[in-house]
Amino acid sequence: MMTKVIIFDWGRTVAEIDDEWVAKVLKEYGIKRSDARKSTGIYRLYSLGKIKSDKEYLQLYNFWVKPKKKVDKKFLEKLNILQFKVRPSTKLLLKKLKGKYKLVLATNFVESWLKRALKMFKLTKTFDLIVVSSSLGVRKPDTRFYYYICKRLKVKPSDCMFVSDELNEDLSGAKAIGMVTVWLKKRKEPMTFKPDFEIRSLPEILKILNASHA
Repeated sequence: MMTKVIIFDWGRTVAEIDDEWVAKVLKEYGIKRSDARKSTGIYRLYSLGKIKSDKEYLQLYNFWVKPKKKVDKKFLEKLNILQFKVRPSTKLLLKKLKGKYKLVLATNFVESWLKRALKMFKLTKTFDLIVVSSSLGVRKPDTRFYYYICKRLKVKPSDCMFVSDELNEDLSGAKAIGMVTVWLKKRKEPMTFKPDFEIRSLPEILKILNASHA
């Protein structure tokens, strides 16, 4: 295994999600967790580029979820940007990998939201390539997502290592085309396939990389 490219998922991989913060924001706007789930389909459309603006997203959110307090741009900022935290150890890891490997951030998300989050954490220039589903028009685990990365960087799937907390949503597509899969195991998922490696913390990938180059 000679890894040239390391691909990272965003939410719960590079960035932690503060679940207590999310609960606080939902409570502030009078949104029950059960009602918040109604927004999943709207978010999915936005993350596929079918919804074109925050304004359109907010209109649909207010219509379908019916929060007690109308959601606005501040809500989006709090829920989709300020919910994230990036550990110092993660920043240090990315700094160590930068230059030795091509670093890719690949996420099912909304590009404008991601850009604001990366700017907040001063990670804008960390990655050699950023691939966001809302711009690409396909979501992981659609294999077109992974082939797009290979095409852009002119590498084979076997040259790539994909790291994510999502076994079935992220790593299944990577495995299907021959990428090395590293599961950052944070919760139980149905084991539909066996990833190449399992880790409990992101810096553990250094051991995998060092062993492969030994």
